[in-house]
Amino acid sequence: GTFGAPDVLEAALDSVKVEHALDRRFSDRPPDQALQVQLRLQASFLNNSASRWEALADPWAARLEGIDHGSPVYRSDHQRQIWMSSEEHLNVHFNPAGLLSVGDALAFARALTAPPPMAASFPAQLGLSPATDNRDGGGSVHPQPEAIPPLRAQLGLAAPAAGRA
Repeated sequence: GTFGAPDVLEAALDSVKVEHALDRRFSDRPPDQALQVQLRLQASFLNNSASRWEALADPWAARLEGIDHGSPVYRSDHQRQIWMSSEEHLNVHFNPAGLLSVGDALAFARALTAPPPMAASFPAQLGLSPATDNRDGGGSVHPQPEAIPPLRAQLGLAAPAAGRA
């Protein structure tokens, strides 16, 4: 998508304020928790076709609030809630160059988390195939050698006729 020129995406957080509170009401239960995060974020990208930085998202102040609350009666009655709010509108700018930058950033993130390409083909190159083996009780997959066909079968030759060697 970038035709040789790398896209650069920049995201910034500033003015981050975090407050966390614990309230233990019962000694045999986990404490109730409350969290509030106030932040200001923005994103921009380097538009290679215009050779300048352009805003993807204007600076935006937001607040995240969350609670983790357990019931005083039933241990299984547990609530976890998160809210996000802002007194400002979030202004996001869409244009083809910005969308390419976002797509490249997502592809880069996927490439960082993907297993190396050689890892999937390496067992096959050694003549191994994954097989389920329950020796450890967990149904783990351990490479097992494949049966090697006889040389005649590999060369596509017919089996010898009965009585001939």
